Amino acid sequence: MIKINCKEDLLKCMRNELVPDNPKVEYTGIRGLLQFLANGSKNKTNPECIYTKYEFGEGWSGKSKTAECFETIYGIDPFEIGNSDTIFNCLSFLSRFTRGMIGEDPEETMKIIDDTFAGFGRSYPEHDGLREKLDKLADYHHSLANFMPAPDHFRVTKLYDGKGRVDQDNDMPDLYYERAETEFPEKYQWINENMDRFALGAFKNFKSYLKNGEANEPLDFDNPDRVAEFEKSIDSAIDCLEKRAEELWDLRENFIAFFKNIELSESHFFWGDDVAVNKVTRLLGECNGGVFGTGRGRRGETEEDIINRALEQPYMKKAMKKAKKYYMLVTGISLIEAGDMMSYVEKRFGNRPEVMWLRSRLYCRDEDVVVTMVVTDSAQEEKVIEDENKQNSI
Repeated sequence: MIKINCKEDLLKCMRNELVPDNPKVEYTGIRGLLQFLANGSKNKTNPECIYTKYEFGEGWSGKSKTAECFETIYGIDPFEIGNSDTIFNCLSFLSRFTRGMIGEDPEETMKIIDDTFAGFGRSYPEHDGLREKLDKLADYHHSLANFMPAPDHFRVTKLYDGKGRVDQDNDMPDLYYERAETEFPEKYQWINENMDRFALGAFKNFKSYLKNGEANEPLDFDNPDRVAEFEKSIDSAIDCLEKRAEELWDLRENFIAFFKNIELSESHFFWGDDVAVNKVTRLLGECNGGVFGTGRGRRGETEEDIINRALEQPYMKKAMKKAKKYYMLVTGISLIEAGDMMSYVEKRFGNRPEVMWLRSRLYCRDEDVVVTMVVTDSAQEEKVIEDENKQNSI
């Protein structure tokens, strides 16, 4: 299992760790990315892939380490989403650069790359940091911050048009987002619906300074403005990925913080369910003590209706009335709506939740609102059950 201990881990180049069966890449930066490409058919699969192998006539199968990471980061079953993709493709930037300088694509020997950058540095000393930035983006290419869950047929293939079409967006997320609005409206809608859930802000915030159809054109080194825009586009890509790493880390940190407050070990954070909240209820049942109930509702229902469903489950009403502390987990609604729920519960039971964990539309189906009420005092649980048994014996 890949360990994610800090947000910097989301930005690490993971091409060796995610697919250990591939030939090991010994270099970093552009050199490492080109070595990976030079391995060609020796590579079993790409690091961003959620599957482990492809067989002709059978299709994709197996569960990759990347799929496991998606479970941990997003709390989803990635196979229910469909597939995966990279947000940025460093090669799209690198190819434009080298073809603009020497008229050729980058080579795995690195000699052309080194000579190209040497010549560029002499001609454009004001852009002497460009090589370092492209090296960084090349490492980010195979980082978890650059990998995203994606529906089937999201990416261009021989059979389907989509993101990465060379003569159109060429894997520039802003250009694909623009294309998708008219050419792939269902994919455009999917991106917007999952913008927060999967931290997809790069589709809106990245600036390529290009138009659709221009993204594969060699960089025009006779135009200083174009060269400056090219460097700014690399800065924008790096900034988008570093911000996304922060967002993904916040998602995971908030998730773990909730469980640490109810004394669950981190070993529990591996999901196999399409709705992680259902997993929460089972995990709580394995803890030392704890009464819990989950209410699920449709968007637009009142908070009373949804919370009452949670409280209808065994022992919950009595536990809530007597609890000195309790937790409330809410997913699928806005912060304002969650505040209304908290106020309703406080008014009904006399105290507010000690911990509330909220992620809008993150660990639930898009159309669902889920509330889980949790009382974790073991002694309180025993007292509630004892009272219940006495009541039943009367």
